[in-house]
Amino acid sequence: MMTRVRKWALTFTVFTTLLSPESRAKPGEANAETAVLESGVPASTEESTSGTTRVSVDWSVVSGKSTSRSFSVAIFSAFDPVEAGNATYLENLRYMRLGVFRYHHAGLMSDSKARPQGWIDTEARAWDREKIRKALDGLEGLPGERIINIPEWPEWMDANRDRFLDDDQKQNFAALCADLVRIINVEQKRGFSFEITNELDGLYWLDLKKKGLPERTEELAAIYNACAKAMKEVDPRVRLGGPALTRPDSLENARKFAVLTAENLDFLSFHMYASGSVKDSDRAVFSKTDTMARHVKALREMLTREVPGRNIELHCNEFNISWTWKTKEPRMTNVKGAVFDALALIAMKDAGLDVACAWNERDGVYGKMDSEEKLRSPAHVYHFMNTLMVGDLHPASSSRPIRVRAMAASSGGERTLMLVNWSSEPQEVDLAGAVVGQGSQVKRIELSGDDPVISEWQNTGKMLLPAQSVTWLKS
Repeated sequence: MMTRVRKWALTFTVFTTLLSPESRAKPGEANAETAVLESGVPASTEESTSGTTRVSVDWSVVSGKSTSRSFSVAIFSAFDPVEAGNATYLENLRYMRLGVFRYHHAGLMSDSKARPQGWIDTEARAWDREKIRKALDGLEGLPGERIINIPEWPEWMDANRDRFLDDDQKQNFAALCADLVRIINVEQKRGFSFEITNELDGLYWLDLKKKGLPERTEELAAIYNACAKAMKEVDPRVRLGGPALTRPDSLENARKFAVLTAENLDFLSFHMYASGSVKDSDRAVFSKTDTMARHVKALREMLTREVPGRNIELHCNEFNISWTWKTKEPRMTNVKGAVFDALALIAMKDAGLDVACAWNERDGVYGKMDSEEKLRSPAHVYHFMNTLMVGDLHPASSSRPIRVRAMAASSGGERTLMLVNWSSEPQEVDLAGAVVGQGSQVKRIELSGDDPVISEWQNTGKMLLPAQSVTWLKS
């Protein structure tokens, strides 16, 4: 999970641990207790790897639609004009074909001269207009919606350092947010959306509830509404959302926040992480994607019930395997991360999510590309899903979803079947019920390592999927 800690020399997201008084998390900061979703499928549950998995698709039924907004990645590095102008970085973003660029960095509110990602002129207590222009110009040629996350308030608005916004600064923070809209949407004519706060549920209710203290959900909602009102006075068409919940399962607080902000809430945003330990088994990690789907479904049902007649989108704009960078979780950067992302994107889309943005596009731990701009295995998931899986969705089923998951899409007369083998053994699949490319050549794209392998497949009705792999069959 990505914010609430001021990041210092590191180039990736920083979290504190709970190991000592010196390293203990500050109020409201993520920790293993607040960040990791409870397990959905017991990791010990196993099933025989022998036998054939039958995959079926009903191509005559359209069960939904997908767009590139369904398969996107959060942007971490592009606040820095130097990185935003890096040709290789930009080419890699173009390769992934992202539909949403959710800009987020906890260092946004730091001094623009002291930190590459900072956008605040601390001396003037205002935004650094020229640095913002240079940073945003870097990605100007890439298609896709932009959402700027305003993670919190600057330090001068918290005089007693308790991390809560001071009462006498609430209107000043709203004015600061409105000024960012003025700079980006009015002066620079960009038409961006904005997300107000990031993971402040930890500060305003999760920690307080844990300590038996009165929660302050209404206060955070009032801050959001004040900011939204000021921002819409500057740009009446601006789309706004928040509050980027640390996790989605504090459903009553999410409900209360959504109801209190409904008139100003275009999207409700939240984050989900599967683990915080490299000792968790692959199966335990992969099974968390089912838990993610259940939370999306619960939030969708809550919004439909509590805010009728208002189409508030659901954005999961941070997800990945590990909530903390400190484990340097290797699975997030290899083919296991690709399998996790594929499972999560399928599960969340099926559950009714509007926008999914994985964390993140570039850094040393999480990135779909590393700090030297080299693409990692998970990046290819976004390229092929946005190339092949955007369009009409069709009901796809697997006789053994505990081993193989399926997704089917069509567009412009072309069909694609996506198969995810999340087991540790190769799996034979029977595709007779999927009717993929019957009587025609089928392109097979196999991601079972760092780079995809593309070949032609003659439809023999059966196929062997490599262990822990993602395969696309296009006809």
